[in-house]
Amino acid sequence: EKRYWQQLMHRFEPIAGFGLLSRTRLEQRDLDTTTDTAHRFRQMIRLEKQLSPSSPTQLLVMDEFFINLNNTENGPQSGFEQNRLFLGVALFPTKATRLELGYVNQYIDGANVNSMNHIVSSTLFIAF
Repeated sequence: EKRYWQQLMHRFEPIAGFGLLSRTRLEQRDLDTTTDTAHRFRQMIRLEKQLSPSSPTQLLVMDEFFINLNNTENGPQSGFEQNRLFLGVALFPTKATRLELGYVNQYIDGANVNSMNHIVSSTLFIAF
């Protein structure tokens, strides 16, 4: 699969100590199963809350949904595809690193079968 995408990210001013990040993405997907290009819309909202002013640890809640925008032959069909909900924490071991640990609930609306995946997630971000 090859993906090309455009996105808009916006970090809002904190409200009552909560940080809010929004990401809107439009993807074009070239899949091995079809000669058509599948177009997909993704919207992600992320809330961050620092545990205390002196603690670098943050609580995280993120939700992202996926909507297929067109029908493809032998590929994705238009409509709701999936939702991902993440609950976790962000730790900052150094100024240049962030470690996010948590749980992902992924619901997939499949063509023949719907599924729900329960995932333990860890992501390390390194700035350089």
